[in-house]
Formats: sequence, structure tokens, C-alpha cells
Amino acid sequence: YFNIPFQIQEEEYYHLSDISLSMLLSDFGNQYQVVSHPHINIRFEGTDVQRLKKAVGMVLKAHPFLKARIEMHEDEPMWHRDDGREIEIAVEHVTSLDNIQEEFVPYKLFGNDLARFTIYVGTGRMMLHADFSHLLIDGFSLGIFESEVRKFFSAPDIQSDSQEITGYDLYSLEQNWLELGDNRQNAERHIDFILQDAANVAYPYSKTLDEDRR
Repeated sequence: YFNIPFQIQEEEYYHLSDISLSMLLSDFGNQYQVVSHPHINIRFEGTDVQRLKKAVGMVLKAHPFLKARIEMHEDEPMWHRDDGREIEIAVEHVTSLDNIQEEFVPYKLFGNDLARFTIYVGTGRMMLHADFSHLLIDGFSLGIFESEVRKFFSAPDIQSDSQEITGYDLYSLEQNWLELGDNRQNAERHIDFILQDAANVAYPYSKTLDEDRR
């Protein structure tokens, strides 16, 4: 899948991207408000709860980033990787899968799971409700999640083909390519050339060195 010219080093902590950091700050400011998160309801015939739990576990194993938590490390928020940690999958028995009232509970962003799973068991059928923080997943990825859960549920003994490279590996690859490749040096030279005659300007609401606002 990828021509990897060097060994990928597995880390315990990973920096948040600029986009993730801005989303974290936005979510943190609204963490006490009940808002809708990326979520999906997946229905299955039968009531084999253990088989469905195993399918979800296989997806989490293939995509360990879904187990990541945000923790403070070296005075900054970072992703904490813990692939071996188990995420609880709640089970509730209901009379009908059609009358379930979805309740969106705000995520506590630091040191907690950012994915939640509940299996609702009805008469002859069951439904998986998966709820994620915006920091973990987007709408397109929900479709991938559903596809892989269904694949592992229909054939629980197959092995995942998603473990060739994970989101963590992609992050490491991007960092190495930026640090070791010529693109970074070329970009730095280009930016230096563009800004060589630029003057510093204090824009409204920008912070100065003495932390005063102008």
C-alpha cells in the first residue's frame, strides 16, 4: 500500500494537528452544552450480542486511533495512544428499536473516551448506536465504520486488512516526510523569500510581546 523507506517509530503521545487543536478549543468552550455528535445507528438481524461486540472490537483494533484520549503531556494537550485499552460497550434490552430516544451527552474532553457504543437488543433484532467526538471522526468516516462493523459481524473469523497502516503511522510518515524531505526546505526558502521585505504589523486583537491587546 505504501512504500515506506524507513521504520515507523511508535509513540505514546502525538501532537494535535492545528485543526484538531482548534476543534478542541471550540469544543472545550461549549463542553457543557448538549450538542449533536457524529453518530450512527446500525441494525442487525438476530440478537447475538457477543458477536456484535467482537465485530466492534475488531474495528477498534484495526483503527486504534478511536481509542485515543486527549491528555496533558509536557504542558500541552496531546493524543495518548493506548491500543490495548478496552472501551466499554453498553447493552440495553428494549421492547422496540423504533422508539429509542437518542440522548447526546457532552464529552469530557480530557482523559476520557471520545467514542461511546450501546447495543440495543429488541425482539429478534438489535441495533448498534455509535457516538463519537468531532475530534475523532467525520461524517464520511462513519460510513467506513459501518462497513467494517458489518464485515466483521458477517464473518467474525476473518482478519482485518486495515492494519497495514494506521492513522498514527500516517502522522509519523507525514512528520518524517516534512522533516527529512526537500519539500520542507524548499517551502522555508520560498516563505523567507516572500517575507524578506515584510514589516511587522500589530493587527487589531493581536497579542504583543507584553501580552497587551491593541
